[in-house]
Amino acid sequence: MSRPQGSGRVKEAKLEFFARSRVIKHPLGVALRTPCLIPSFSSKVYLGPEKKRPRTPKAPKQPKPKHEIATILAVASEFITDALLISAYDLHYGYIPSVMDFQQRPELIVIDSGGYEAATDHDFATTLHFPYKGRPWSEARCQRVYSEWSQEQAAIFVSYDHPKQQANLREQLAAARRLQRWSKKQMFEFLVKPESRSDSYLDAVLGKVFNAPELLSGFDVIGVTEKELGRSFVERAGNLIMLRRALEQATITAPIHVFGALDPLACALYFLAGAELFDGLNWMRYAFLDDAAVYSRQATLMRGTPDDDDSAAQRIRPTVTI
Repeated sequence: MSRPQGSGRVKEAKLEFFARSRVIKHPLGVALRTPCLIPSFSSKVYLGPEKKRPRTPKAPKQPKPKHEIATILAVASEFITDALLISAYDLHYGYIPSVMDFQQRPELIVIDSGGYEAATDHDFATTLHFPYKGRPWSEARCQRVYSEWSQEQAAIFVSYDHPKQQANLREQLAAARRLQRWSKKQMFEFLVKPESRSDSYLDAVLGKVFNAPELLSGFDVIGVTEKELGRSFVERAGNLIMLRRALEQATITAPIHVFGALDPLACALYFLAGAELFDGLNWMRYAFLDDAAVYSRQATLMRGTPDDDDSAAQRIRPTVTI
């Protein structure tokens, strides 16, 4: 399947919509109905840089205080009954305790591979900028989290990615299938990533997927990040339509998961384009537009100019640097 270029690609994508609601059965018996909105929790967003406590030679060593993300999750778990997303990175470093220790657990937990926490940069819509340095992270550490996960709790494991380790599509797929072997009775999601550090978007890798969508067979979920889908909302929605169409032609029924897109307006429109799972921390990030607080990436939609480049929203986004 050839991939149209430029504006023609977007015009072709507009001709078809793939909105659907269905029930996805997890091997452990959990039924997940789509569209599904998945709240995300990350130590990187909630606390920022770790603060070291001062110690004196005479002061006894005290137990490490509980991370703020653990407290927030403990409170939120009482109200989140369907699904949530946490990071293998946070689980590995003990920022998040074992989910089995929660008094109440959601039916399904998505375990991201930790690439977000390992990255030192800030997201497009981050309103509080702070010096951040991720701790060491590797595929082996991620694999350990997956292999030790309780089989009593339904989960979706996400393929490993790291901001400093780019690979072409076939290498990404090979690495994902190696990690998938550790999923046991859990579902597994392949996260499509750019092939080189010079690529900020998925143009090249999606072109390969559109031409050979059967490469994505065997995965329970196909994931993409909103920020890498395209330069404007129209381009992102168009790429989702093209991706869903390619998967349908290859008889791949796996739902599409858009990472970093939990804005109500974006979710509704990406759902029309064929996506079914949405998560993000972006409900805490906003821009001021006509006295309303809206997620900055969606500000162009509120203005009625969805074809504008994302950089247009930067001018109306409040940012604090510390």
